Amino acid sequence: MKVTALVFTAASLAGLALGKTDSDVCWKKNKNVVKAIQGFCSYSNIVVPSDYAKNGYHVGQYGNHDTTVSISGDCSPPQWVPHRYCMSQSYNMCANGKTRGDMNLRQYGRNGCQRWHVLVGKIGSHGACPDCI
Repeated sequence: MKVTALVFTAASLAGLALGKTDSDVCWKKNKNVVKAIQGFCSYSNIVVPSDYAKNGYHVGQYGNHDTTVSISGDCSPPQWVPHRYCMSQSYNMCANGKTRGDMNLRQYGRNGCQRWHVLVGKIGSHGACPDCI
């Protein structure tokens, strides 16, 4: 029993020592960004270009921590964005972004044709990314 408890304790401490995930860092910066990423990436068929990807997902009431997550682009043929990449790349943008979690812009996809946006602040009623309007 003592060996099992010791192994469990060591494994738990090792997990703590590894540090925080991008989503943990993002949550601490701005919960609205996490909610927007989760909402946006919950759609199972994100394709760039598409109206859904371009319009993105908005969280907030148009205040300083409002967030819109979106992907614009001119991919030809259109490119599918798998859920795991949507989540991991968006969280990484937030974690490495400014103090409120915003980062505009990163390019992903084949030939960089996808332009990913995490916008925070008084975005306006449209909620879309700047180069999508």
